[in-house]
Amino acid sequence: MSYQFPEIKQAIDQTLQSIDAFKQTQGRRVDELTSRLEAIEGKGFQGDRPGAIETKAAAQHLLAFKNWVRKPHDSHTISMLGKAEAEAFEQKDVTIGSQSGGGYAVPMQIYGEIEKRLNRMNVLRDLVKVVPASTSDFKALVSINSATSGWVGETGTRAGTATPTLRERKPTHGELYAYPQVSEWSLDDIMFDVVDWLSESVAEDFAEREADAIIRGNGVNKPTGILNSAPTAVTDDAGSRAPDVIEYVPSGHASQITADGLIDLVFRVKSQYLNDPRGVAWLMSRNAMASVAKLKDSTGQYLLQPAISESIPARLLGYPVRSADGLDPVAAGNHPVLFGNFRRGYMLVERGPARITVDQLTNVGHVKFYVRRRLAGIVLNNDAIKALKIGTS
Repeated sequence: MSYQFPEIKQAIDQTLQSIDAFKQTQGRRVDELTSRLEAIEGKGFQGDRPGAIETKAAAQHLLAFKNWVRKPHDSHTISMLGKAEAEAFEQKDVTIGSQSGGGYAVPMQIYGEIEKRLNRMNVLRDLVKVVPASTSDFKALVSINSATSGWVGETGTRAGTATPTLRERKPTHGELYAYPQVSEWSLDDIMFDVVDWLSESVAEDFAEREADAIIRGNGVNKPTGILNSAPTAVTDDAGSRAPDVIEYVPSGHASQITADGLIDLVFRVKSQYLNDPRGVAWLMSRNAMASVAKLKDSTGQYLLQPAISESIPARLLGYPVRSADGLDPVAAGNHPVLFGNFRRGYMLVERGPARITVDQLTNVGHVKFYVRRRLAGIVLNNDAIKALKIGTS
């Protein structure tokens, strides 16, 4: 079927892509809600009110925590928080595994709000594989080639087949911290929302640091980033790249992003990674996105299709587009665009607790909150992500 008016074709294509994106989004939400329901049911006990003890413990912990934040050196609030945390820890309503780290555990309600805002501010968290770990010795095994198979008749000889090669990936660790401060007068104001302020401040700091570490972390007291090792022209099938090194695809121009370069980038990623839509996306700097937004096809239509809603991002060549400030600008020799399956390609490890301590001495008249948690990260499968390299000549 042909169209006399290209704008009609574009509108139909955008509608079909929007429907497909909506179906994928709703499918993920159904899976998430199912997992949450199963988790809630798993917490229950036989009786009239499943989970009631945990809910009460969590509420008491949150209330005691709020009172302590306003009066961190008051003996009564300290005592009440200690008792509430012990009860919440017994019922597993805290984000900490032990009391040895110092400070107090962040209540689950507050940390849940931090996590929600963190996911919104750091788009990479929604793309990469995020896993919990209880030890710094955590490792992952990745199959870098599939087991072979074959066809045979009923009585034919079954020859041995190749087995997959397993690559061990051990993430590098570091402690991520935020140090927000607020005036004592603000804390004295009963209308001041401590939870909202603390959640927003911590999430903002964490999001920026996490995103930077996932892209460029050098592995020294922090995760090892995707671009910590310079990408190379060595292809997947050549099999000689180091585990941390991803492949680059030339842009086809000495100083610009080209449509042909973007198409080459898509087709350089193997189908086995693109067939799993979770984590498949474009990732580019704002500077690069501005350049891509100006590219047009042979009919004069823009390649980048704008976002329809918050849950349906902009799309390029059929795949969602995300921006990350930590990526390069468009310039000769830079890598301003990444594409692939980030969930298959990168692993972010959450190592145990989130804790908080209070400092009222460093800045008189203000209270500082030292919130920290341990994270680790590493390139999981360097075949799953590719980079676009701007030409140098």
